[in-house]
Amino acid sequence: MKQDMELIKLILQTLAENENFFMLSDHLAKQIQAITNEKKRF
Repeated sequence: MKQDMELIKLILQTLAENENFFMLSDHLAKQIQAITNEKKRF
Protein backbone atom coordinates (compact mmCIF):
# COMPACT_ATOMS: atom_id res chain seq x y z
CA MET A 1 0.00 0.00 0.00
CA LYS A 2 1.47 3.31 -1.12
CA GLN A 3 0.99 6.28 1.18
CA ASP A 4 0.27 9.68 -0.34
CA MET A 5 1.92 11.98 2.18
CA GLU A 6 0.68 15.13 0.44
CA LEU A 7 -2.92 13.97 0.76
CA ILE A 8 -2.40 13.02 4.40
CA LYS A 9 -0.86 16.44 5.05
CA LEU A 10 -3.80 18.15 3.31
CA ILE A 11 -6.31 16.17 5.38
CA LEU A 12 -4.57 17.03 8.65
CA GLN A 13 -4.25 20.72 7.74
CA THR A 14 -7.93 20.89 6.82
CA LEU A 15 -8.91 19.27 10.11
CA ALA A 16 -6.63 21.62 12.07
CA GLU A 17 -8.14 24.70 10.41
CA ASN A 18 -11.67 23.60 11.29
CA GLU A 19 -13.18 25.53 14.19
CA ASN A 20 -15.20 22.55 15.45
CA PHE A 21 -14.05 19.56 17.44
CA PHE A 22 -15.16 17.16 14.69
CA MET A 23 -15.88 17.10 10.96
CA LEU A 24 -18.04 14.73 8.95
CA SER A 25 -16.08 12.81 6.33
CA ASP A 26 -18.26 14.02 3.44
CA HIS A 27 -17.72 17.63 4.51
CA LEU A 28 -13.96 17.00 4.71
CA ALA A 29 -14.02 15.43 1.24
CA LYS A 30 -15.89 18.43 -0.19
CA GLN A 31 -13.36 20.86 1.30
CA ILE A 32 -10.40 18.90 -0.05
CA GLN A 33 -12.12 18.61 -3.42
CA ALA A 34 -12.45 22.40 -3.52
CA ILE A 35 -8.80 22.92 -2.54
CA THR A 36 -7.43 20.46 -5.10
CA ASN A 37 -9.92 21.34 -7.89
CA GLU A 38 -10.77 17.66 -8.39
CA LYS A 39 -13.89 16.68 -10.32
CA LYS A 40 -14.59 13.49 -8.31
CA ARG A 41 -14.52 13.05 -4.54
CA PHE A 42 -12.13 10.46 -3.19
